[in-house]
Amino acid sequence: MSSCSYLINMGVSLYNSGKLKEAYEKFNEALNLCPNDENALLWKGKAEVMMGKLDEAIKTLKSMNSGEAQYYLSLALYLYSFFVKEQQKTLQEALFYATRAVRNSSNNEVTKLSYLLEVMILAEIGRVKEAWQILQNEYIYYNLGYAYIRLKQGYADDAIFSSGLIQADFTLKGLDKGFIKDLALVIKGRALIEEKKYGEAVFELQHVNINVLRLLALLYEAQAYEKMGLQDAECLTYSEIVQTLDTPLIREKMSKCTISSLSTLNPPSVLLSKPLLSLSSWNPKIWVNRKLHGYLVKEVIGEGGNGYVLKATGSDGKDYAIKVLKIGTGSGSDEYFKNLVNEAYPLVSISNNPNVVRIYAIYADELIIKNIISGNTSLYLQDPPMIVMELMNGGTLLDLLSDDKFYYSIYWRKTVYRAIASVAEALVEIHSNGFVHCDIKPQNVFLTFKPKDPADLPNINFKLGDLGGAVKVGSSVVQLTTEYAPLEAFTDKAKPSFDVFSLGITLYVLLTGVIYRPDSREMEDAFNCYKVNDMNCVTRNVTIAKQKLALWDPNVPAEVKPLLKRMIDPDPLKRPTAKEVLDQITRLK
Repeated sequence: MSSCSYLINMGVSLYNSGKLKEAYEKFNEALNLCPNDENALLWKGKAEVMMGKLDEAIKTLKSMNSGEAQYYLSLALYLYSFFVKEQQKTLQEALFYATRAVRNSSNNEVTKLSYLLEVMILAEIGRVKEAWQILQNEYIYYNLGYAYIRLKQGYADDAIFSSGLIQADFTLKGLDKGFIKDLALVIKGRALIEEKKYGEAVFELQHVNINVLRLLALLYEAQAYEKMGLQDAECLTYSEIVQTLDTPLIREKMSKCTISSLSTLNPPSVLLSKPLLSLSSWNPKIWVNRKLHGYLVKEVIGEGGNGYVLKATGSDGKDYAIKVLKIGTGSGSDEYFKNLVNEAYPLVSISNNPNVVRIYAIYADELIIKNIISGNTSLYLQDPPMIVMELMNGGTLLDLLSDDKFYYSIYWRKTVYRAIASVAEALVEIHSNGFVHCDIKPQNVFLTFKPKDPADLPNINFKLGDLGGAVKVGSSVVQLTTEYAPLEAFTDKAKPSFDVFSLGITLYVLLTGVIYRPDSREMEDAFNCYKVNDMNCVTRNVTIAKQKLALWDPNVPAEVKPLLKRMIDPDPLKRPTAKEVLDQITRLK
């Protein structure tokens, strides 16, 4: 039973950090060992609900009697009702279990959520008076319940206002905070559709992040697209729903979609002129099931400050990571892409180094990019600037650092030294070719495979990624992360010493588990001043930051402290080269 408990605890930790798929796998592993474990079954059901596997969750949770299980069963039935033809019958069943959850739960938060669910279900089936009674008696999540009731009563403007109050409520706490705020977005989206503000509705709905509510948001997005007469976008949205939840009702809605709609999806330019698909609020899921330069996009796997990361299959049947670069609307953006076009070949060549994530191709047409910047966003859908890279399935150093199982293991310190050595070796190659990476940080260091146990750590190799943001020595810096950036990044042109400083901060973060530097406030202020071109403010903050950094005595092992202090020296001339870092850290690993 101890091994079952261990797996469940691991799953719960993953669940609470939002890694639902990995959590789900752990709960299934636990049930394989202990098929009758009620706790494992409950958590499996909860994970299924939150992943949108509603039909599976209903089967899992129906055999359980606890108040918490009945709440999640009721939630699954409520959500599932929107995707089936027998909605009223399913809602009646959901109401039955919500009522039982209120009666049986010993958890105050579950009881509050069960009351809220009762209010929503009663309002949905037209029993508004009873919904009001519960809301006024219990006063739980009042603004949310009020918004839902007013929506069902036909007062969409009240629903929009009250759901907006939830978004601005900073008093919400706990793991359900995100769920409540996303639920408010769904209600607001539904109300905006009722008000015939379809573009605004989709804009709000596209900001829903919780998986299971994202599924419901997609359903209403599709309805908004239908109202706007955008059949291609409507069909794309239904096809996205089917990937998670396949029901006869959704299949029926998809029956009017042509094969070309589902495979090529070439939406009219009017779609891209709406706020929902403006460059500032772009939803990368619009690329799923489309081909970009011959690569079929399968899923969105991440988003960073300067791009969207997609998983795609090439013509050779292999999977690749595609980074679609974000495009701004100023001359700086134009200059960055011009440099990228000019330097594409050298960057591809540098990536042949075994310590660098391989780049296979860079697609960046300068003329198309100028047109996109000028406002022709349809080209961003069809022909975006992108980098085709090696797909790294092992995760990043930041993922590893976030897992206490690895951080507190006896292997951790040596693993850190090996990782820093790999990045330093990559930087030797990058710097010798006249480039500066400009964004060294744990989330840009990738693992060659995903470790299951600390004993796997000595066998992992590391690769530096995000080479697409590199610039030539002496060029302007186009991207940085203030937590890791050197002080002079705001005032000087790019130099190799920039990367050495960032690698030093990365070393500190990996050894201590804390993202900290004594000048963090000044760096953030300098960044804000830089964005508005207030260079006097930048200089003032950088000067203070230098003084603070010079006095910093980082709490790291004595064996590495002298090297670390040189790497983060406020004076870039006193920092070691990447080759010197490599030589010294190699002696420690």
